[in-house]
Amino acid sequence: GPDHKKTFVRGCYIGERLVAKGEGKNRKIADAIAAEQALKILVEEENKANAKSVKSADKKAKTTQNANKSVQKSVKTKLKAQSQDKKEVKKAVALSPAKPSSNAVILKKKVKGINVTKDSSASVRLKSYAIARKCAMPMFRDLTEVGANGVYKVECKIGDMSSVATGKTRSDARESAASILLKKLK
Repeated sequence: GPDHKKTFVRGCYIGERLVAKGEGKNRKIADAIAAEQALKILVEEENKANAKSVKSADKKAKTTQNANKSVQKSVKTKLKAQSQDKKEVKKAVALSPAKPSSNAVILKKKVKGINVTKDSSASVRLKSYAIARKCAMPMFRDLTEVGANGVYKVECKIGDMSSVATGKTRSDARESAASILLKKLK
């Protein structure tokens, strides 16, 4: 503008992008107006972006819900198939001859919902016992240094109850301790 009535036009840039322009009697006022307008524009842009992200989040949530539903359906289908398989195994066992062949189905007994084979190790039976009763899992602790005198000593503990056993190998000692504890628990 003319010398007696100057007008200053200033721009507010972000990087190379001109976001807003400000006009005023001096540079300071023009800068303030440009900054204020730029702030308004950026807030509006951010609100639009948030609205879009909310919409896309809703779409993702619906997609996730649909995926969860399909997973639930497949799990139900698998569970139905497993229960059908169990029924078929029971039928096969019922129809099998009195003397089982070498490849016969191993008979199973249920311990409160947990399948345990008759020939399961004592530690497996003890773990099944703990799972069925929703108590702590058995803890095994070596009481001897690396097979002192060729004998291992192991403690087996569930809650407050424990048992100690020895064996020629660490696994023998563990099985013996688990077996003793099982007898105490039953």
